[in-house]
Amino acid sequence: MRRITFTLLLMLFFFNSQSQSMYGQTDYMYGTMGNRTETLVGYFSFDYEISQNGQTVYFWKGPGSGRPKSFQSRKYDYFRGDSVYMEKFGGYQALGGKVELLIPRIVDGRIQLFELFFKWGPGHLAKSDRYFVKKGEEKFQLKKKKFKEQMKSLINEDADLLKKVESGELTYDNLIDVILMYNNKILSADTNLQ
Repeated sequence: MRRITFTLLLMLFFFNSQSQSMYGQTDYMYGTMGNRTETLVGYFSFDYEISQNGQTVYFWKGPGSGRPKSFQSRKYDYFRGDSVYMEKFGGYQALGGKVELLIPRIVDGRIQLFELFFKWGPGHLAKSDRYFVKKGEEKFQLKKKKFKEQMKSLINEDADLLKKVESGELTYDNLIDVILMYNNKILSADTNLQ
C-alpha cells in the first residue's frame, strides 16, 4: 500500500511540475492579436504559467470597455506589439502532445528566430531554452543534435557560412550569430541587386 501511495504522490508531483510557471503575468501592452478569421486590437497581458492549453491571455479593449476577458493563446497565430512580436509554435512536448503557444521573436530577417525560455520542476529550479525558426512558410524547432543537418536546409544559399557550420567552427551555441550572419549577408546581397 505504501508503494502505491508513494507512486501516486510521485505521479501527482510530476504532473504538477509540467505546468511551467514563473507566477504572475506581464504588464498590459497595446497590440494586435490575430488568426485567419479574427483580429483583436487593444491591451494584452500574458500569464507566465504555461499549461496544456498554452498561455492564458488577458484582453482589454481600453478605457470604458469593461473588465478584461481571458482566453487561451493557442486560438491565435500571432501577437504584434510595440516592443514584441510573437508567433504560434508547437512549443514543447507534454503528456497530451505538443503544447501550442506564442513564442517571442528575437531575430527578424529572411530567417526569423524565436526563443522559448521557461523554468519548471520543484521550485522552478530547472530551466529550458528552446529555439524555433521560420523561413518562408516553414516553421520548426531547432535541435542541438540535428544542428548541422537543419542548417543545411536553412542556410544553403551561403556556402561560406555553411562550411563553417559543417566544420564545427560554428555550433549550436553560436546559433544566434549564425542566423544574424546569414540574414545580414542575404540582406546585403538583395540590396546590391537593386
